[in-house]
Amino acid sequence: MDRSTASGLVRRVPRRVGEDPRTSPGLTGFHGIERFESSSTEGKYVSLAFFDDEDAVARWRKTPQHRRVQALGRSRLFTQYRLRMAEVTRDYGGRNRDQAPADSRAIHG
Repeated sequence: MDRSTASGLVRRVPRRVGEDPRTSPGLTGFHGIERFESSSTEGKYVSLAFFDDEDAVARWRKTPQHRRVQALGRSRLFTQYRLRMAEVTRDYGGRNRDQAPADSRAIHG
């Protein structure tokens, strides 16, 4: 599969099979998902999904729509993949600095 076909499938497949956690009844705790393709490694993708907690991840993971996307991804898109679960320890930007380290706030505000 060429790069443009693979890239298009990565973007379209979840929508095509109806995987949108925001619209699934009873599926709470999901805040969004972003998908990116590497600019330096062809065919390498990363998806960032944001949930309230592990229970929200489990509810999403068990939906029939998500299972269909998983099967399609494994059979057509990804020969290798890795999942990493992480928690945010700080969340700040240029204007909202409440969670920035104290030494950083002292220098940059």
